[in-house]
Amino acid sequence: MSHRTTEVTVHQAGRRRPLKRPFGQAIIVALGLAALAALAACSNGGVVVVGCNGGAACVRRDTAAGQIVIQLFDAPGFIYPSVNGVPEWTLYGDGTLIFQHATPTASGQPTLVSAQLTSAQVTHILDVVVNQRHFFASNQPSYGRRIPDAGLTLLYVSANGQQKLVSVAGVASGADAQTQNVFAIVQYLRGYAPAGAQPYTPTGVALLAIARGQATGGEAVWPSGDIALATVASRACSLIGVSVCIAKASQSGVSAVTGAAGADLLRLADGRGFFAQDGESYFVTVWPLMPDALHPQPGQSAAVRVAKASGSIASWPLLG
Repeated sequence: MSHRTTEVTVHQAGRRRPLKRPFGQAIIVALGLAALAALAACSNGGVVVVGCNGGAACVRRDTAAGQIVIQLFDAPGFIYPSVNGVPEWTLYGDGTLIFQHATPTASGQPTLVSAQLTSAQVTHILDVVVNQRHFFASNQPSYGRRIPDAGLTLLYVSANGQQKLVSVAGVASGADAQTQNVFAIVQYLRGYAPAGAQPYTPTGVALLAIARGQATGGEAVWPSGDIALATVASRACSLIGVSVCIAKASQSGVSAVTGAAGADLLRLADGRGFFAQDGESYFVTVWPLMPDALHPQPGQSAAVRVAKASGSIASWPLLG
């Protein structure tokens, strides 16, 4: 049973103004609201009320599979390519939580683990972020002081019909309430690691390649003869921002490799590395596909969310 509801709120001077109605009409309105609430409660992939904090406004979220509710995403600093496709911490509307384990791989690439949260756990997290720490009351695009050549942490929240993204630098630059709240949210999310989390096993990977010219002999041999790195590089060239594209494909995007082949590439490439194929050299990056890439919103094509050094998140098309 799937339904979406639209909420209309009347405001006056920044406060809610109750509408006065005759007693009989008020009963009808109350019954109508109760019916809508019942429909929302039994929805599958719709907007539902998930928690209240005393007299504060309730927090609503979209429970659709792959719908991002809260996300921490590290935007890279002085590295190349200056993009990242592996979020640090992501909570989805259905309660799926995927976050980076404290221990990275041998090459320093993040290791992802996953847990399935209960409705009560999701309610508590949203209450902390939205009600207690007043995330949507913040009105600045960035907080903290960025260290030169260092990266940023991007904090994204989607709840109560609102979506907001702010960047958070490594060093707090003020003691104002907004800065304190935003930094407290980031600290709280990073410390939220439920017991029993298991390694995240993606159903596929996103593959990027940058052509570097003739192979020098110092590269590893590309392990998959079925995947042409020249094609992969031509697809992503214009997205990555390479100054000179050796070749451009008719369609720009990130190449997807699914199933066992994708798992093998993630293991063999260990996130990124230099590889040679057909006498040419490539710098290859492999990202595990996240649930949002596999469950695009209605009317949208499959895409990969990418954090950029500029402090923004882009959606790059995912090509088979």
